[in-house]
Amino acid sequence: MPEVPVKLYLDKLLKTCRNSTSKVALLSGPLKDRALRAMAERLTQDEEAILAANEKDVDALGKSFGTELSKDRLKAAVARVRMVADDVKEIAERLRIIADRPDPVGVVTGRWERPDGLVVSRTRVPIGVIGIISELKPLVTVESIALCIKSGNVSVFRGSPEWAQTHDVIARGLREAAQQNGIPEGAWVLIDRPEKEAAIELIRSGRA
Repeated sequence: MPEVPVKLYLDKLLKTCRNSTSKVALLSGPLKDRALRAMAERLTQDEEAILAANEKDVDALGKSFGTELSKDRLKAAVARVRMVADDVKEIAERLRIIADRPDPVGVVTGRWERPDGLVVSRTRVPIGVIGIISELKPLVTVESIALCIKSGNVSVFRGSPEWAQTHDVIARGLREAAQQNGIPEGAWVLIDRPEKEAAIELIRSGRA
């Protein structure tokens, strides 16, 4: 059976995300913070599984290059993708730091009175759906998702295929922990298509 074209895949995914925006925007600050701390705890519990999945990504990376790269360049590429226990601990700590920050939603950043007596306020509100494209480490993936949750936004993340299995294990644990603590399904989505067209279509969708 032929794979669904990237554009159709992304259109369906974004439609699902848009249906979740109001639910995520209305989440209370304490609920979001509790969920982020639960997600941090789940990451710590999943450390062994995350590192095992990352080792598979490292092996796949080495095989994909074959003999095309020199030993030094291959070593550098592998070092960039490989994670260690301290990396997992740092990701969990970033989640806790974000949870400890004040809730930005509803904060009044400006207030003034017009000559006719009308009082005008500038208030921070969620944007809706935020698309993120990054080739950086899973730390950036998790931090981006956490910041979007904290600000009441749904996120669509397209990461590097080099961390495909690592991202899969991390996302599964985070999603379970988040939903068990009141974060609705669809609060974030990781694009699992490796084609470059997936990133291109995500950029185009933001211009529509």
